[in-house]
Amino acid sequence: FDPGAATINLISAGAYDIYISKLDVSGNFLWAQRVGSTLSEYANSIALDASGNIFIMGDMYSSIADFDPGASVYNLTNIGTEAVFAAQYDNDGNFLCAFILGPGHNETYRNRHIALLGSDMYMVYSFDDASVDVDPCTPVVNLPYVGNSDIAVAKYDMSICPCNIVLAANIISFSAERSVNYVYTEWEIAYTDNFISYEVLRSADGEEYAALGVMNTDKMSFTDMEALSVLAYYKLRIINQQGNSIFSEVVSVQPQENSVITEIYPNPMSQQTTLEFDNSRKENHTLTLFNTQGQLVRSITDIKTGSIEIKRKKLTSGLYFFQLRTDTHLYAIGKLILQ
Repeated sequence: FDPGAATINLISAGAYDIYISKLDVSGNFLWAQRVGSTLSEYANSIALDASGNIFIMGDMYSSIADFDPGASVYNLTNIGTEAVFAAQYDNDGNFLCAFILGPGHNETYRNRHIALLGSDMYMVYSFDDASVDVDPCTPVVNLPYVGNSDIAVAKYDMSICPCNIVLAANIISFSAERSVNYVYTEWEIAYTDNFISYEVLRSADGEEYAALGVMNTDKMSFTDMEALSVLAYYKLRIINQQGNSIFSEVVSVQPQENSVITEIYPNPMSQQTTLEFDNSRKENHTLTLFNTQGQLVRSITDIKTGSIEIKRKKLTSGLYFFQLRTDTHLYAIGKLILQ
């Protein structure tokens, strides 16, 4: 590994091992290190931070491999056939940390790239198994898998390596739908174990956003009960345990063109109330009733008239929210109080 007169040999422990070598600006040899095991490990990408620390990532085929090139041992364990690893070394090649993303035969040798920004490491890699755990620590984090070879983008805080996942890209969908004076938002997330809360943001110009409400991770919807009468923009913010955030795509909601005749009386109700609305088109409607935790407590289907009777039955006193939908769109949203 020394391009000069001296001879510096590294001996492989097996089939294919990984080497890291450092030369000065003139090409003179400074040092070289080897990591690996009796089977094969491949290094696919390398990056340096502002302090000269070295970061590598690649594929591991061995069941156990030592990633400390020094006298100490730091083994990573792969319980499958192949997995992605990442490792960090200082400017002199001394081991700092390493972690593995597995389990199972879930990685291919394609698309392995890392980039650094401060103490954060960004990784892009392909995977072909739904069981891939992109969090090297607790909890298990699986990304949605469509088929063949999908691509994952993940961000890790290397200042607390190896327990360092910051946030993976995981918002499957976010939508907002207007009904009279309300806007109903809902979303779907790939996983929730690493999250603290969701936050719905609204803007009148698409530039300045204000938070409307903060929900815990048990809730996947939010109703803006004081919707703007003009064109409005909405987006979702997810906050994880480390205080980091990602945002959904922005969705726009058009102003309401025509008023919808919806009346519910009596409200507050005791034992029964009636919801009346314009159903001159004779469309089939469904009424759903939710408590303040967003849990569905009542569903009335196949409503073909413009009048619905809502009976108390086993509902307890308190505030409820109702939605009136057709098969194709949200018709009305409102509040119902039970005495």
